[in-house]
Amino acid sequence: MDVGKRFRQFHRRGSGSRKERRQRTEGKERKVSWSDFLEFPVDDLGLLAIVLAVIAAALLLWFAVIPLLLILFDILVVLVLFIAGITARVLLRRPWTVVATRIDGVEIEREVVGWRASRDEMATMRKQLEQGLISPAPPHAGSPPAPF
Repeated sequence: MDVGKRFRQFHRRGSGSRKERRQRTEGKERKVSWSDFLEFPVDDLGLLAIVLAVIAAALLLWFAVIPLLLILFDILVVLVLFIAGITARVLLRRPWTVVATRIDGVEIEREVVGWRASRDEMATMRKQLEQGLISPAPPHAGSPPAPF
C-alpha cells in the first residue's frame, strides 16, 4: 500500500464535523466519546481550549478581581468613617485643639469650636506669637515643667 494513500485514508477518517463522522460510522460499532453529552459540535482540542479558558478565567477572578474589589471596599469603608468622624465632630460641636509651638519649643494650646474658627484662631495665634503677646500656659499638675 502506498504511503500517500494510507495518509489520505487516515486523514479522511479524522476530518469532518461530528455529524459527518457519525454518518460515516452509522451501522458500525462506534466508540462512545466523553464529549458526546455536549450539544454543540466541539472536537477534543476545542473542548480542551474551552476548559483551559474557564480555568484561566476562574484563576484571574480569584487572584486579581476579588482582591481588587476587597481593596476598593476597604478604601470606601475608611472614607465613610473619615467623613462620618469629621461630620460628627463639626455637628456635635466638639472642640478642636489648636497647638502653636514657639521657636524655643514652648507649646501653646487652645480649644476652638468649629472648623473655620480653628483656622482663624491659628492665624491669630501666629500673629500674636510673632508680636510676643502670648505667654505659654502654665504646665498641668503632675507634668514636668516646660524647658526654657
